[in-house]
Amino acid sequence: MIKKTTIKQQGRIPFLLELVLTLSQLLVVFVAIAVALASLLSGQDLWRLVLQVSIAVLTIGFLVWLFNRMVFQGMLDATIDKLKEQAEKEMEEAAEAARLAAEEAARQAEEAARLAAEAQKELEEEDEEEHSDILDTELQL
Repeated sequence: MIKKTTIKQQGRIPFLLELVLTLSQLLVVFVAIAVALASLLSGQDLWRLVLQVSIAVLTIGFLVWLFNRMVFQGMLDATIDKLKEQAEKEMEEAAEAARLAAEEAARQAEEAARLAAEAQKELEEEDEEEHSDILDTELQL
């Protein structure tokens, strides 16, 4: 159940962007309606009304597009910076984990070398004892 809502939320744009887009669309529509009403009330011909509304919609639309582009670019840059910081943090954590693993491996290798040296020393002592026992037996004969 949680995974389904998470997947749905990942496909949606952030609230700020939705708000900006909605307000932009409403602004363009209201400006078009206001220009059309002003032209009608002033007694303009139909072709002038269409021309004025078209120019108003194109002008306001271009300005709104520039504003939306700046907002989107700012949000995108912020998201990219956040992801870069997160990736750097994960890389630092991985490097620290690798360093700790290398230290642990070195410690284990040193311990194994120490145990091997002790085992070798014990074997040499046992061999010396056997040789001394053999020599004592031969000397007694």
